[in-house]
Amino acid sequence: MSGAENVKQQDFNRRMASARRNPDLLRAGQALFTNDLPTAEGILRPYLKQRPTDVAAIRMMAELAARIGRL
Repeated sequence: MSGAENVKQQDFNRRMASARRNPDLLRAGQALFTNDLPTAEGILRPYLKQRPTDVAAIRMMAELAARIGRL
């Protein structure tokens, strides 16, 4: 892994660790895990309106979009 890739991976790991402490993202993650897509979307949309640069939430929304065929 190159130095730039290592920095990107460390940044990703840091962001994901902070997401694990966020109750909204934990609930959205649980909803995705149980395939409760309407609940996950209901949590992620307003969350992303308030925090549009949250990488973990963006990735969750991308996973949601892929599962419902919007991607």
